[in-house]
Amino acid sequence: MDYALTRPDVDGDNLVLIGMSLGGYLAARAVAFEHRFKAAVFFDGVYDLYESMRKLFPAEAIAAYDAGDRDVCQRIVEEKMQTNTPLKWNMNQGTWSFAVPDAAGILDTSRQYTLRDIVKQIKCACLVMEAESDIFFTGQPERVYDELEAPKTLVRFTAEDGAENHCQSGALSYKDEVVFNWIDATLKL
Repeated sequence: MDYALTRPDVDGDNLVLIGMSLGGYLAARAVAFEHRFKAAVFFDGVYDLYESMRKLFPAEAIAAYDAGDRDVCQRIVEEKMQTNTPLKWNMNQGTWSFAVPDAAGILDTSRQYTLRDIVKQIKCACLVMEAESDIFFTGQPERVYDELEAPKTLVRFTAEDGAENHCQSGALSYKDEVVFNWIDATLKL
């Protein structure tokens, strides 16, 4: 932020932060502590990553994790990954992103990623986006929106508009139109 404000081509009074996927959480966390942003866009909104991860992993793997049996948790996840593409992606991305060796490590680390104690610190206007068929963050955008006390807008994307998948991947141009129209209306430039 400090660097951006030194640039002559940056309007420091109208900075907007946009976060995509887990970036929806990271952007929300950033604007909770950095109050020089005038607006923020979360697509999609992520309130609590640990809750999302628990829904993504097979129930029997979660039961093993909760019982403290990390090896059984991992074996179940590896078995289910053979026929579950989102689970396989989540495991590959999660172990790489968090630099952890296994499913239990992803779950352990994801506990740190919550807006629970900080969402009310967000002061800038926020656009929270939700995709009705998002397989990763079901219910999370509504929680972000409901707990925000800052000026806020929730936009739901549906199959009707072709943007119902995670991060509106089926209709990125339409998503961009919604985002840029909201930014234009919010900044009133």
